[in-house]
Amino acid sequence: CVIIVLLLVENSSALQRAFSSAKRISPCGASGSFKCRWCGKTTFQSRNALFRHLREESKCFQAAVTEDKNAQAVLLRDEKKRTDIKIISYLPNTTEKIVDQEWSQATGITHRNQAFRQDDGCAAIADVIVNLQNNQKFHAEKDCIERVYGYIVPTSWLYNYQNDMIKSKHDEEKKHVAHSMNKESKGRKALQQFKYILNFIKSCVQPETYTSWFNFADPPIQLSPSFKQLRHPIRGIKIVDIREHFIVIEFRSKHFVQGQIVRILAAAIALQRRQGNYNTLESYHITQLTSPRFAIRNNLFLPAQGMFFSGAKYRKKHFGQHAYSKTNATKETIEQIYTACYNTVSRLDPQHVIDAPANQIVLQLMANLQDVNVQQKSKTKVPRIYAHVLQQLRQLSYMPQTSAARQRVLVSGESFTLVNPALKLKKQPLANKIFPQLAQAVFELEQKIKQTNQTGSASCAVNLNAQFTPHVDSGTGAGQSLSMIVGLGDYYGGELVVEHNEIDIQYKPFTFNGWTQRHWTKSFSGERFSLVWFTAKQRLRSDEKKLALSLAHQFNITSFRPNSTDIQAINEVLGPKQCYAPLCDYRNHRVLDCGAHIGTFARFVLSQGAASVIAYEPDPENCKFFQANVPEATLIQAAVIGTSSSKNETEEHSAEFILAPRRQEDKAINTWRHCLKIYAPSSWENPFSSSNRRIVKTLDFVRHVLTDDITVVKLDIEGAEFDILDAVQDWRNVQYLVIEYSLTRRRAMQPFRNHLNKLNQLGFDIEFDFQNTTLFQQPAWSAHTDTLLFCRRRT
Repeated sequence: CVIIVLLLVENSSALQRAFSSAKRISPCGASGSFKCRWCGKTTFQSRNALFRHLREESKCFQAAVTEDKNAQAVLLRDEKKRTDIKIISYLPNTTEKIVDQEWSQATGITHRNQAFRQDDGCAAIADVIVNLQNNQKFHAEKDCIERVYGYIVPTSWLYNYQNDMIKSKHDEEKKHVAHSMNKESKGRKALQQFKYILNFIKSCVQPETYTSWFNFADPPIQLSPSFKQLRHPIRGIKIVDIREHFIVIEFRSKHFVQGQIVRILAAAIALQRRQGNYNTLESYHITQLTSPRFAIRNNLFLPAQGMFFSGAKYRKKHFGQHAYSKTNATKETIEQIYTACYNTVSRLDPQHVIDAPANQIVLQLMANLQDVNVQQKSKTKVPRIYAHVLQQLRQLSYMPQTSAARQRVLVSGESFTLVNPALKLKKQPLANKIFPQLAQAVFELEQKIKQTNQTGSASCAVNLNAQFTPHVDSGTGAGQSLSMIVGLGDYYGGELVVEHNEIDIQYKPFTFNGWTQRHWTKSFSGERFSLVWFTAKQRLRSDEKKLALSLAHQFNITSFRPNSTDIQAINEVLGPKQCYAPLCDYRNHRVLDCGAHIGTFARFVLSQGAASVIAYEPDPENCKFFQANVPEATLIQAAVIGTSSSKNETEEHSAEFILAPRRQEDKAINTWRHCLKIYAPSSWENPFSSSNRRIVKTLDFVRHVLTDDITVVKLDIEGAEFDILDAVQDWRNVQYLVIEYSLTRRRAMQPFRNHLNKLNQLGFDIEFDFQNTTLFQQPAWSAHTDTLLFCRRRT
């Protein structure tokens, strides 16, 4: 781990000396203006502007230094005050040890979108780290205009001509390299062929065409082809170094999503190896993979440990005359990184890593391209319950214009949206005005076929012969997690595909999560209508508040914040779903409530017959509301942790506590996601400023919190449950455990599975909502919500 450059922030006394020195080198003109003594051409509105001028104009800078020996130190000291940057190198799989949580990794970009996170295990020659506290005008992530990555590819993967391999260990061998490249050798031809393949793949996604890299992103990210950054062309892919046993491939672009580089390069190597009949992947398959019509399970990728970050490009205003981040990493450091990457990749078998997954891709693409034979199926009999709606759909003589957002994911056909007439809006949408009878019939049909007990949806998308590309629905529908779809008409094919699972929806309603699960339409022939019922977020806001007010009155919740997430807490815990109700019988139990918030859970279990509640809540504001809502409970203002480093059992400890930022979708005050600093996600904007930081008391769960008289434990402590589950070896007399497991804070699934195994060994039966789904088998959590674990002691 090598720290290459470190510019430190000067203290306030040094800054005062800088301003006093400024009086000697920058005499004032008119009030509020400053003028350069040496060029006299420009008037500046502030001393900072004048200092920038002196730093940037070399003649004025030299004149100031000649007149005053302190001028250079003053000017450069002020420059250091403005920027706090590290440029670092690190080997594969060591980034977590190098980068402190108070710094923001330039190539990670976790604060904007999960898709932009750097691949786990990637090394770096010149990564850029910026302290977010000191200079909000410069940001190593947002201001970066180009990122450069390299990848080490063993030459044996490209051709099997060891005698013809090009050797270039040192600079003095350049002549030998040029001579070898000019020889008519099989090795030279293989490299020339590989260069052609790299250029071909680079050209597959261009801004003027509707193409996308979405099939080359990590599957858990679940991006749509219309995702803007996936449609960015790659600025450069080329071979930049040739060694005896490997070559170095360089990638340049403004954005790379997770998994993109390792999948693009794997596809290029698969095309190269096709020349030797290793697999059946052809160039036209790459064209199909960049088409928005197909989504496949792309298991053709290389390990990220063979990749390294080699530089970031910024505008000149950030790095002076040097647009690229600079590193003085020695040749030994670079060779060390090259060697570590090569050692990881060279151990792999290319037939297993490249050829077998390439053949699987070909089979998937062939299945997607099969023609639909309409003669294979006779005319569909229309179920009676759908006849009235289908008749009105067939009588449509005019279709309102499809929205721009929906057009981006629509291959063919037409689509419009109806709003539930029961909402009685003052301003009716155009489609409702044109088709009032259809709107009434569509929402009556929903009540007859709906598969859950939820209230009627607010909207319904009506699709006529519409084929959609793989996509997830936009955030405007994020209020209701589930959508219901059904197909009508006489057609063949047209199955709905949800995360590669094909579902026949012809007169068979199907409910799924359109906001977290990618879905698309297979090819079809004939007449195909589909109806999709959903509720947009804005439709739910007023209903949520009305429900919360009613529940607060019913359960004697006297104090909460109406324009905050208190509303969601009341509805989730006390509402119709009662999220903490399954499996647990709270009657006559002594309950431990860790992460008590404003008391909704405590109020709920007391209404269910709990004997008593002991609550722990670190946030002082939430504690005030808890005491007003549940005065009969015992409240301790402290954060609960897994273990402390001190051996003194009576010693009190404290820790930094971070208040959650407002929710992005509706700017509501976030009152239930606060956490200790060590668990604060990097996606929070400027999470370590003093305005949202507190010092709170901490208590060791095993030593001070879990006592023998506790029989029910609830943990909703935003990541601290990880350490508690590791620390507890005996749950004493606990009969029920209810744990909100923060998968969105630590998405790796293996630690989650390890905790489940440990709880099972300690005598608990466990249930959770995605227990029997493919999500449980994935390496990383891909959903946008946490999960509740219900654990019951085996008798």
